[in-house]
Amino acid sequence: MNKSKAQRHGKALSEAKIQRRREVQSAYYYRNRQLTSSFLNRQAEYEYFANTGKKICKACGEAKEPAEFYTDNKAADKLTRDCKECRLDISLSNYYKRKENR
Repeated sequence: MNKSKAQRHGKALSEAKIQRRREVQSAYYYRNRQLTSSFLNRQAEYEYFANTGKKICKACGEAKEPAEFYTDNKAADKLTRDCKECRLDISLSNYYKRKENR
């Protein structure tokens, strides 16, 4: 059976202390996650989408209607990051890059 570092050195921790440590660590992680800029930007984008009904394209930065985005079942809002126009430009540029390298 694996023993914790405290138990190996003769300092047994009570279950209450172990639980408290876990709570402090999870609170610390959650607070740091909220302070990161990407998390805050994502929250602001969700609020903008909920209030206006438009989504911001990550490639061109314009606010567009949801019909101008492809669907993505893995995304939280079920839409792709880039609008259809930008996705076409990206796909074509990647196609020609690969074609040149053949």
